[in-house]
Amino acid sequence: MRQPDSECHKEEGLMNLSPEPASRPELLVRPLDATLQLFPEEVLTPAQRGHDAQYLHVLLVEDSAADALLLRTTLEATRSVTFQVTQVERLSEAMSRAAQERFDVVLLDLSLPDSWGLDTLTTLQAQAPRLPIVILTGLDDETLAVEAVHAGAQDYLVKGQIEGRMLVRAIRYAIERQRMDDALRRQRDWLNVTLASIGDAVIATDTSGIIRYLNPVAARLTGWTVPEAYGCHIDTVFRIFNEETRQPVETPVARVLQEGTVVSLANHTALVTRDGREVPIADSAAPIRSPDGTLYGVVLVFRDFSERKRLEEQLRQAQKMEAIGTLAGGIAHDFNNVLAAMLGYTELATLDVPSTSLLHSRLQAVLTAGQRAKDLVQQILAFSRPTQMARRPLQLAMLIKEALTLLRRCCEPRFHPPLKFGTAYLPMPAPSWQTPHRCIRCC
Repeated sequence: MRQPDSECHKEEGLMNLSPEPASRPELLVRPLDATLQLFPEEVLTPAQRGHDAQYLHVLLVEDSAADALLLRTTLEATRSVTFQVTQVERLSEAMSRAAQERFDVVLLDLSLPDSWGLDTLTTLQAQAPRLPIVILTGLDDETLAVEAVHAGAQDYLVKGQIEGRMLVRAIRYAIERQRMDDALRRQRDWLNVTLASIGDAVIATDTSGIIRYLNPVAARLTGWTVPEAYGCHIDTVFRIFNEETRQPVETPVARVLQEGTVVSLANHTALVTRDGREVPIADSAAPIRSPDGTLYGVVLVFRDFSERKRLEEQLRQAQKMEAIGTLAGGIAHDFNNVLAAMLGYTELATLDVPSTSLLHSRLQAVLTAGQRAKDLVQQILAFSRPTQMARRPLQLAMLIKEALTLLRRCCEPRFHPPLKFGTAYLPMPAPSWQTPHRCIRCC
C-alpha cells in the first residue's frame, strides 16, 4: 500500500503556522465576543488597569528637541484626554524606561543617535512586545510605512502632516488595535495548546483540502512532521484503505466538502503512514463553519485502533476457550458416568475371585487404569469449571513413592534410585489428584 510521497505545492508564507487574519480566514476560531469573555485580562481599558480612562501615559522617543516640544504642545492642547509625556532621545533609554514603567503607547522616531530604520522598531518590540507603537518620523516613504506596519507598528505618521486631533485619534486607535491583537493572540495560543493536548489526532483543512493544522498526535500517527504536512493536500498525508478488500478508501474530508455534514469512517479502515506502516483507525470529519454558515474547511479527528483491536481479539479467544471448556466439561461429565460404572463393576468382580489368582491382579490393573482415567476426567472438569484451589497439607513422601511406582513401569527394571523419606507435610496449591502428575513431570 505504500506510495511515493506526492509533491506538496506550498504557496509562499504557508509555513507560518499562525498567519495573520488578513492573509486567510482563521480555522477553528470562535467569534471575537467569546474571546473577550474568555480572556478578560487581555482587554482591560487603561482605567481598568489602574489608570483614568481619559489619562494616557506616552513614551516619546525623539532626539529632536524642537519636534519633541511641538508634540508635547500638541498633546497638551487636547481637552478630551490628559497626556503624560515621558521623552527620551535614545533607543537604549526607551528600552530601559519601558522595562521600569507602564506606558499606554510609544511614539517612536526611526532616526535616533543609536539606531536607525526598522531595526529601531524591531528592537523595541523585542523588549516590550505588548506595547503599542506609533511611528512618528520625518520620512514620507510609503514603502517604509507599509513595512513598518507589517513589522508590528500600529500606525505610521509623518511629522508636519498631522494635527492634534489626528494624533490623538492615531494614539487611541493604536491602543485599541494592540488590545485586540493581544486578545486574538491569546485566543490562538489557547486553541493551539488545547488542540495539541487532545489525545486524538486532529487535522484541519481548508475548502480545497489543503492541510492548515496538524496536532502532534496526528503527526505521530501519519509519520509527517507539522512543517512537512502543512500546505499539503489531505490525500497526500492521510491515505486510508479497507483492511478486508485492500482497496483505497476516499477520505472523509472529500465527502464533508461535498455533503456539508458529519461523516464517519466505515469499519476495518487502516491508515498508511509515511513509512508504509498500516495502522487501524476510527475517525470522523465535520465541517468548519462561520457563525453565518460559511464553510471554512473540515476538521478530521481520528485515533489509533490497534490496542482496541488487540483487546477484541483477546476477548474472542477467551470466548472460544470458554466454549471449548464448556464442551469438554460436558464430554468429561458423560465419560465420568461411564467410568463410574466400569470401576464399580470391576471392584465387585474383585470380590468374587481369590486375591492370589491371576485374574485378581488383572482386575486390579483395570482398576488402576480406570482410576487414572478418572483423574484425567477430573482435570478436564477442573479446566471447564475453574475453581479456587485450596492449599492442603499433603505427605510429600507418599506422593513421590506413587510417582516412582508409575515411573518404574515405564523405565528399565534396573531403575531403583535409593531414597530416604521423612515425615514432613508440605502445603501444595493443588488438589491431591493433580499432585502425582506434577511429580512425574518434575522427574
